[in-house]
Amino acid sequence: SSSSSSFAKCVTTPPFLAVITEPTSCDSEEKMESAIKAITSAVSTQKVLIVSVRIAKTDMIDEKTLESRVKRFTNKIIELAKVNKFYVVVSSDWLHTVEVKMPVGIHVKENHRSKIPAIRQRFGPDFLLGTSAHSIESAVEAVSKYSPDYLFVGTCYKTASHPEKETEDLEGPELPGQVRRVLQEKYDLSSPIVLAIGGIDEENCRSPVLEYGADGVAAIRSILSSTNPAETVLQMQSKMQHL
Repeated sequence: SSSSSSFAKCVTTPPFLAVITEPTSCDSEEKMESAIKAITSAVSTQKVLIVSVRIAKTDMIDEKTLESRVKRFTNKIIELAKVNKFYVVVSSDWLHTVEVKMPVGIHVKENHRSKIPAIRQRFGPDFLLGTSAHSIESAVEAVSKYSPDYLFVGTCYKTASHPEKETEDLEGPELPGQVRRVLQEKYDLSSPIVLAIGGIDEENCRSPVLEYGADGVAAIRSILSSTNPAETVLQMQSKMQHL
């Protein structure tokens, strides 16, 4: 079944761009402030489809303190979304911070997928939900079992998110497009949207999309550590549209 959510109806013309927060964005008030500043710049372009709040739990910070920061951080991004028309998703690690009426979706980690039926039951069928996949098999299983709205598929390039992966261990920039084709050809599914992830920047973002057929990309540091996130977003969008 293809996704029934309003997301699928609103999302029309690729290429799409998602921004994922750095896992350390809530480690301190300063980091939180600079992350919000970078996200504000990025989404001001109106060219960002999804902002995914992904914050790592850490022993360095008391859990209650971190949780209250994650809530404030998420709420600030929700405020930005009202003006700039993008979707906010929160990682399934922080499911307990999301209330039913909040205008956010959930990004379900690959190893949390068994929670999807309960999440759908709690939030309703129209609730925005995505997940990650690192192989064609994993992507097909996610789509056939759970009909997510989008998939992050990688790891495309070397990235600080997966320092353990050497170049030969990477899934590579071809995988997201292969996933898109398999879903289209074998399952006749134009949803979910498939976004390439892993070391994506303004130089390499064209390959997964234009050469290999992904619907777009998801980026972290290349946008959030940029001196001008808005400019980086515009460059990436432009690169993904022209050979």
